[in-house]
Amino acid sequence: MAVNSHNLRLKLVSNNLHGLNQRHSYAEHLCQNYDIVFLQEHWLSPSDLGQLVKISSKIICYLTSVMTLAVSRGCFRGRPFGDVACLVRDHFATRVQLAKSASRHIILLLDSLLLINVYMPCSSSDSWVDDYLDCLA
Repeated sequence: MAVNSHNLRLKLVSNNLHGLNQRHSYAEHLCQNYDIVFLQEHWLSPSDLGQLVKISSKIICYLTSVMTLAVSRGCFRGRPFGDVACLVRDHFATRVQLAKSASRHIILLLDSLLLINVYMPCSSSDSWVDDYLDCLA
């Protein structure tokens, strides 16, 4: 998606990775071809978040991880839902501010443009309605 607002021209893309480990090279490709990359479901533990930072020396990363809570509980099985990342090309770094972040969303302000990366819950969990309403709130 190309955005033009107040003489701001940028290329933005959003992608659900279903795990960075299996889609690392694709994430690198996105960072080379887009100014802002929204990623969902990177599935990185707190100790592995540096993998996203290392994708390119020309990006600034804003990250969340629901794995922090999952790993802290001990033995871990499956994948929690959530985890979002916003990768911003470094020449926009001075113009971007982090407005808010949580396990399922990151909100950035680029000049006067509000950018929201959100991973909405699906109906496969018992608490999906509460999770959905929480995201909207």
